[in-house]
Amino acid sequence: MAGLPIDLGEIIRLSELRDAVETAAARLSCARASDEEVTALRERLGAFVLDGPSEASVRAGTHFHVDLAGLSGNHFFADAVDSAMTRLARTRWLEVRTEDARRAAWAEHCEIVDLIAARDADAAAQHIHHHIVATHERLLAALDADTRSLRARGLAIVR
Repeated sequence: MAGLPIDLGEIIRLSELRDAVETAAARLSCARASDEEVTALRERLGAFVLDGPSEASVRAGTHFHVDLAGLSGNHFFADAVDSAMTRLARTRWLEVRTEDARRAAWAEHCEIVDLIAARDADAAAQHIHHHIVATHERLLAALDADTRSLRARGLAIVR
């Protein structure tokens, strides 16, 4: 399982990128997404299984964020989010490995979709910002708590 080290600096920079892009995408989504597109995203979110494995949760979270960025009508936003989430995939499973963490993320996703459906751009942008910051903080806390076990698996963490 040994491979490239987990680079905390990269995780921080990717979180900053996500915050900037996804906040802007949420604002644009309020203005540009059709009611049908928002309903379809809500339905995909409703199909998520909260007690499933963390790998499925990582995939579902990635799809949610990419789809949400896509509602902006700007595929470059969706491409940037997809790229960032792919780069973070090696570590994101740590953040969603408990059912409580999956429930928290799911509830935050639902709230963001509700705000986009209500066309409340300021609140949607604020909630996606808080969601990304909270996710980032949970991920860093998980990495900090699991440094020893990750090293035992051959994963080094560089600061």
